[in-house]
Amino acid sequence: MRERRYDDPHLLVLEDKVLHGDARDVTIGNNGVLRMQGRIFVPHVDGLRELILEEAHSSRYSIHLGAAKMYQDLRQYYWWRWMKKDIVGIVAQFLTRYHGDPSHVLDFSSVQLDKDLSYVKEPVTILDRQVRKLRSKNIASVKVQ
Repeated sequence: MRERRYDDPHLLVLEDKVLHGDARDVTIGNNGVLRMQGRIFVPHVDGLRELILEEAHSSRYSIHLGAAKMYQDLRQYYWWRWMKKDIVGIVAQFLTRYHGDPSHVLDFSSVQLDKDLSYVKEPVTILDRQVRKLRSKNIASVKVQ
């Protein structure tokens, strides 16, 4: 990332301001990484921003965050110009990218309804139970047959 930082013109302007003492909130660390209020500045090179956004949205721990939550999480560590706009764009892109999986569709043809719209409950076999712990919640899931 440090080697390719010169490909981002906005980064070069910020770095020049820091070197001349014109930027109060921007610093350059010992390792040459530019930081804005302690957050790493992510240059716009090699699709690095898109990679961070896809990882944050698709991580198995994120549970497909919405734009507001994703922004709150990422802004703790990263900063770049128009970051919020990029996050909204990637969330919208993932919403339109979903392709339905036939296994997600339930077959209701096996449910027999009476004329008064009542039905008979049939017992099912529970194959597996899991409780997944998120940051502040426990989510129970049951696999049935």
